Amino acid sequence: QCLAKRSDFGALAPIDSPCALHITRAMSTQMGNGHDGERLAVSLHSFGEETSVPVRIRKAVLRVFPALAIKQNLVQLDLTVVNDQVERDIGAKLNVPLPAGGTVCRFEFFRNGEWYPAVPVEAKVAREVVYKEKEKGHAVGATSQKQGNIFEIEISPLGYNSPAQCRLWYSHPDGGFPFDFGPDTEVEVDRHLGQECDAGTLMGTGACVVGDCFGQRHFACFVPYIKPMEEMVAVAPKRMALLWDTSGSQESDHRLRFDRLRELASRCPQMTFDVWTFDIDFRREMVSAGVEEAIAMLTSVNYDGGSDLTLLSSLLPALGQVDAVLLFSDGMDSLGRLPSIQDPSPPVHCIVDQAKVSLRTLSAVSLSTGGRLLRGDYLQIMKPQVLLTNIRSDQEDEGFFDPNDAFKCCPDHRLHLQWPVGEEGLWLCGTVGTVCKVSVQVSTGSQTSTHDFDLTAAPVLAAGAAPLLGYLFAQQQYSAVERDGAAMGI
Repeated sequence: QCLAKRSDFGALAPIDSPCALHITRAMSTQMGNGHDGERLAVSLHSFGEETSVPVRIRKAVLRVFPALAIKQNLVQLDLTVVNDQVERDIGAKLNVPLPAGGTVCRFEFFRNGEWYPAVPVEAKVAREVVYKEKEKGHAVGATSQKQGNIFEIEISPLGYNSPAQCRLWYSHPDGGFPFDFGPDTEVEVDRHLGQECDAGTLMGTGACVVGDCFGQRHFACFVPYIKPMEEMVAVAPKRMALLWDTSGSQESDHRLRFDRLRELASRCPQMTFDVWTFDIDFRREMVSAGVEEAIAMLTSVNYDGGSDLTLLSSLLPALGQVDAVLLFSDGMDSLGRLPSIQDPSPPVHCIVDQAKVSLRTLSAVSLSTGGRLLRGDYLQIMKPQVLLTNIRSDQEDEGFFDPNDAFKCCPDHRLHLQWPVGEEGLWLCGTVGTVCKVSVQVSTGSQTSTHDFDLTAAPVLAAGAAPLLGYLFAQQQYSAVERDGAAMGI
């Protein structure tokens, strides 16, 4: 059995969350069309006290359901495995490396004539269930957290010479065959044709798609990014706070950071810097310093110990009258805690320039304060931010105020929140209900753009690919909860 109950599986585990079903998304091997480049080896092993015994994957069937309109594919990987070496019931770990950008949607294991879906639960709860069930003599498995773009789960029982079946669904822009199963595995690839209307892709203005899945009609609309006009310049901050993480993990060569600070200062000659350092406590090191003074001070910092990111909730109010904040940290708290930022704060721009960072934490901090994730130079803070500022629909007033109305939208059209739109654009998705038309407004500085979506005229995804819309909706909802939860202290 998987760690599961008999229910539909429509949730997604976030990237670095404490959930039992976990898939991270960073992998050095980049796949092209699914046929070029290094293949990804799928393996199944039973681990004993001293040895690891491979379990044969007898057959692998890859079914690809393309959603041409949203440039995604729902891929179903069916595996038939057999324990032909150990003359008793065993458990084995299935290890499936995915192409970069792949997201696990669903996993099922076939037992006693029925399919059992895995369900994400808190990791602590998963461990407790596994322990209790094994104490009762039951065979039970759970996924484990892995580094890289790898899905791993324990499946059991696998009887001697008794074929067992399991299924894994994942989404990915490429519908090619990236896996390597070895010479003894029979491999089949079944590619279904996309059946939606020939309406191009969602990368255009005012385009959307609908599909029927999980008992409802879902929709997804693509909101494109507006490139700010060259002459648009945001108000340059005059007083900047630098929050510098001095925990042991941050000791490295920071010359690139210093060069980018100098570049920012050269564009803002009147800017001064307040320098703060923190680990398990915070200290103000300098006030209204020049850029070279600030860099000289940071060059002499000693790194040691862990970091307490919950300090941010009390550190930010202590900054005083600063215009903006640059946070230099990997976002990894020593005890896995998340900051709770409830008081008004200047925008906190989080520097993302390290190989290992917690995007979950840094995204929550930046979004809840109106800041940005800075992956390159720091001049981005000089440009006006592109925001989704308004969502309207033809939903009736009664339905608008009814939380159980069938029309649901993410971002939530009822909250009137401003959502940042990155250069990759933004997804607006949900369930249709009785709504026919949706309109959104995107703004940057004085520049405004309106996008109108007609859900009744939208292309309809084929039945096999339609669940992608449900998974996308679940993923967007989780992101929204993390963003708004950080702002509300949840």
